[in-house]
Amino acid sequence: MTSSDKLKQIAELLGKKVKKSNVVGSGLTFDLKDYKGFKIKFYSYPLTIKIDIKVDSFIAVSFNQPDSICLINQPVSIEYPTRIFVSSSDKKKNVIEFADKIRALINEVNLEHSESIVIYTNQLSADINLDRDIVSTIDILIKIIGHNESKNKTIKNVNDLPDNLRDLHTLFDKYAISDDQERGELIESLTSREIKSLIDKVDKRTGEINEFLDSFDDRPLTDNAQLLMSLTELVMELKNAPQQSV
Repeated sequence: MTSSDKLKQIAELLGKKVKKSNVVGSGLTFDLKDYKGFKIKFYSYPLTIKIDIKVDSFIAVSFNQPDSICLINQPVSIEYPTRIFVSSSDKKKNVIEFADKIRALINEVNLEHSESIVIYTNQLSADINLDRDIVSTIDILIKIIGHNESKNKTIKNVNDLPDNLRDLHTLFDKYAISDDQERGELIESLTSREIKSLIDKVDKRTGEINEFLDSFDDRPLTDNAQLLMSLTELVMELKNAPQQSV
């Protein structure tokens, strides 16, 4: 069975239809708008199925394989069912405490060598093999998320943003979307008035934003820097998108 066949099988089981994916390397995709309170996306890749679950995480950690997207690639020395990796900006103590809480769940999911679970600040991503029971795997992933405290339980900290850009954080919750498909859906839903307002607020400050983002060089971006980059990417797309009705 190919990964595309597997994804079609999963979609049919969950009452959904697949469509062609616009993500590089992925063949087909479908999404669940509300599965037990979570928004989930599925993608077929040549040898695996990728599951993305929208979360709001207080840490970034990768189980079993290092992550190259956000440089979650520094190994943690701990006796554990899988290898654990963190980014340079995360405190290992917090990661180890979280890993201890979900040890039984990681044991239960029993990741094979090529599989991984990565928790970013805004998303859990799992790359799993084709022979897995997808529904039971999703349920375990949701239990893992349940042990991860939401950043929204504390006052948002914007100290990692320069003074001249901190006011833009009020736009993050609605507009700082990293997922290409979700960003496309948001663009389609915006009115021309909303588009103009957002472009007016952000576009004139692109130079300042780029100067800030470039200052990281090879260092991983902080949480708010990632959100700022996503906001800027949205505005760039809006400038080229067809105007919507007011």
